[in-house]
Amino acid sequence: MPHTKGFRPCPELPYEQHCDSTADVPVCVSLYKGGRGTATSKLVLTTPNQERPMARANSIVLSTLPCVNDSNEELHKMIGPWAGDLQELLDHGLFVGGTLRAVRLFLGGDLAFLSAFLGHKGASARCSCPWCPVVARSGEANEALALKYGSIQAVAVAPTQLRTRKQLKDAILVYEMDPNASLPIARTLSEHLSIESYPLVDIYPCQIVTAPLHLTLGVTQVLPRLGIEATYAALGRASSVAAATAIGRALLDEVRVRPVAYHGGGFEGRASHRIAERSHVVCDALAPYLPANQMEALRGAWVTWAALTKTLNRAQDVSVEEAAAFEVGALDLCPPLQAAFPWLSITPKLHALAHHAPAFLRRFCSLGSYGEQALEAWHGWFNPTQSQCTADSFLGTCLQFVQRAALERQPSADVALDNGQHRRPAAAGARKATKPSDRRLRQDKAGPRQTTVGREKEIAQMVAWARGRAVAAGVTIDAYKKKQQRQVAPPHPAAEGEVIFVDGTDSSGLAAQMKETSGDGEDEYLEEEELDPAVGLMLG
Repeated sequence: MPHTKGFRPCPELPYEQHCDSTADVPVCVSLYKGGRGTATSKLVLTTPNQERPMARANSIVLSTLPCVNDSNEELHKMIGPWAGDLQELLDHGLFVGGTLRAVRLFLGGDLAFLSAFLGHKGASARCSCPWCPVVARSGEANEALALKYGSIQAVAVAPTQLRTRKQLKDAILVYEMDPNASLPIARTLSEHLSIESYPLVDIYPCQIVTAPLHLTLGVTQVLPRLGIEATYAALGRASSVAAATAIGRALLDEVRVRPVAYHGGGFEGRASHRIAERSHVVCDALAPYLPANQMEALRGAWVTWAALTKTLNRAQDVSVEEAAAFEVGALDLCPPLQAAFPWLSITPKLHALAHHAPAFLRRFCSLGSYGEQALEAWHGWFNPTQSQCTADSFLGTCLQFVQRAALERQPSADVALDNGQHRRPAAAGARKATKPSDRRLRQDKAGPRQTTVGREKEIAQMVAWARGRAVAAGVTIDAYKKKQQRQVAPPHPAAEGEVIFVDGTDSSGLAAQMKETSGDGEDEYLEEEELDPAVGLMLG
């Protein structure tokens, strides 16, 4: 929409979002935990309407702090000092080229951070989506809410409504002193809709970025996992291990990717793109183990996903036609998979891809320009730079890192940061690499796989990844079969909270039955970032 109106600040009045025709500057504030060794959380500010918005040089790191977890309490310590500055920026605007413009605030990061920032309980809550109050679990206790707000498992049906800024403002007032669990009279689910802690900012939910990088990582892991789970369901544990191993060797030898120690033991962003582009390698590895209908559904999903990843992560404006094609593909991705793989549980990431990512793309013309790549760039720069930021404590190292990042943005940064070590320039007239035989192209550079030890290490990593995925597939299918058995032959009706003994179930099955009866349980399918670190390491 053309900017036809100027911005007139009114700080004496409560803040309200300006209209779309007002000249504004989009500002995206993101936070994400990562880094080698001691994990750190970095608060980064980016402006999407510039060339290469995700480049580290075009973003500002506001804060770096050691971080054990990104819970709501930890976020108050990290972001609390900046909340007032952000509110002042919204109230008074920003000068650009001598013209005062309004500020449109966006919130970015992974789903765990977004939930904690909003005071949301997380991916295992009964209303598990940060953007809308769809119900994640079925059952009598959630039936009324599911009729009102919709079910996350009905992915083909759009949610009836989004969360509102008023709900966040009400939560700020209610949880000013204590979270919901500590209130004298706790709010019910229909009142809090899984927002049970103090939100840090009452942002407009439509301006919460749908985490394109983490959607890419998550969905790229779902599709191979479905094939391994289907093999386990049809042929047993040994065949699932063989199928997972075949996928791993194909990815290693033909796609030339390998799992990493971060991102839950999965593949990083660039590797996820390569897997999507050469998805036929994964399908060919699974072909001996899957029936025709499941193989057809999986191949179709890979084709759709390969097209979606290009739009999802592109850091530039997309055309109206491409946005419309993205919306159709995102909505059509999961229903065929649900039909072929009935145990598929729609997670908040899949739900966000189907409904909220297309809506964000339609309104703001890009997803990648608001993504998490700038955060990843700062994580990558922190790893080698922290050795140069010596201090008496790790907190002091973080302080020096932020100071160095600020100094780097100054005009005289080259001189101030020069330590006298320079790479010797090439001799005059030296021949430059111009053709593949010069051995200077990326694919010709030396890597671990060109050594015997490096090759053995990669194979061992991929074997561990395959075994972990096979174990996870067994857990998922066994849980699904137990759930189906309980639905086929239910015991006598029970009152709320009554223990029901089910033949053939262990203590974990009994606990799950108790949760189902009482209606107070959480989603049994957890996101990878919510697993215990030891369990995540075991699964690859």
